[in-house]
Amino acid sequence: RGTPIAPAVIWADTRSWRQAADITARVGAEKLAAVAGSPVAAGFMAATAAWLQQEHASLWFKTRRLLSPKDE
Repeated sequence: RGTPIAPAVIWADTRSWRQAADITARVGAEKLAAVAGSPVAAGFMAATAAWLQQEHASLWFKTRRLLSPKDE
């Protein structure tokens, strides 16, 4: 199953606000709403993954799985 490489980043963590804004700017708010059903916000998986990749590249390269709280 693997070993965690860092503490969990929970949904309430807002460090990915820049990445959320960037994703929205690149994809478009209307398209995101149509495809994902909601806007991208800080703490959502897409923004958090982008934040990890950009701000902690050494951890990103070790990452094999991204899990949500209900994942087993």
